[in-house]
Amino acid sequence: MTTKRLAPLALSLCLLFCAGSAMAARTVPLVDQSTVLDAQSTRTPEQIRDYILYAAGNFRKEFKYTVESDKPGALQLQLNKEDEYFVSVLFTYDTTSIKATYVTSKNLAYREAKGERMIHSNYLVWIDEIFKTAKDAYGMQLTAAGVATNPNALAELTFRSTGATDTVEYQMADWHNACGNYDGIGAVGSWSEAQIAARAQEVKEWPEKSEKLSRSERNRLEPSPYPPRELSKRVAAMQPIQVSASSSAVVYTTPDASQQASSYWSKTPNPSPRKEKHECGPVAFKLTPQGGKKYSIEYALSYAQSPRGTCTMGVFDVTEPGQHVAVPTEAVSVCTRK
Repeated sequence: MTTKRLAPLALSLCLLFCAGSAMAARTVPLVDQSTVLDAQSTRTPEQIRDYILYAAGNFRKEFKYTVESDKPGALQLQLNKEDEYFVSVLFTYDTTSIKATYVTSKNLAYREAKGERMIHSNYLVWIDEIFKTAKDAYGMQLTAAGVATNPNALAELTFRSTGATDTVEYQMADWHNACGNYDGIGAVGSWSEAQIAARAQEVKEWPEKSEKLSRSERNRLEPSPYPPRELSKRVAAMQPIQVSASSSAVVYTTPDASQQASSYWSKTPNPSPRKEKHECGPVAFKLTPQGGKKYSIEYALSYAQSPRGTCTMGVFDVTEPGQHVAVPTEAVSVCTRK
């Protein structure tokens, strides 16, 4: 009887110990980080402050930031996720650089041991993200609200998928770092407006319908939203970038060739569908956007020459209404990690 009573306690202690060990395994030494925006910068400290605020305001949609103190050259911010966890950081800055100094946190496993500060590794990732966004704001000369103070300092890229009912995942990276860390731009598809509207209605009605289904049926039949037909991103002008795109979609083909459903819809058509995986890419090019310009980056997937699809990608100047002029680009190699 004693053993039976102790078993739940032993299990609880084990779970607690294991959870603590897992958290500790994700901790790293806390090092206050800094970044140089531009050693030759002629910007004012007030502008650098705006870049920090812009980065905080555009940091992960689940986070909110508050200003804890604001003095010349020193801005203390708290990044908070619904009070589940937060971190307070002091950003000190001058005309050329920013330094982030840890102040306090909640639920980030902060501790001091043998004279060394430790914290969850996410903290360093978050600071890197804020620095990167602040650098983007510097390059595009944005205010804290994201307004361009110099239209010639930025360009706009709009990503589209054309030529087939498929989806494409766009990525962007520094042109010289093809196998480095990419910024995910997102997925776009060449779905019609009617298809997108119909799927949005299905998603809206799903909660009520799902109540009548078993768990396995809910998992199998739940609709996913279609990706948008296009999306846009602002980038700093005159800075070379690499744009890469590829598509990978599972297509179920029914005996009726006119009916298809992609992996964006988890319900398999009947009867006896044939599953095909269509892949295309990656293809990439190097582009140096000009200030004040708008570009359309278009990815086309065609089955005219190959049943598995042939992909092409190009960039067009669409700055003026009705304008669609091809822009010369330099093809570059891409990283095909397995």
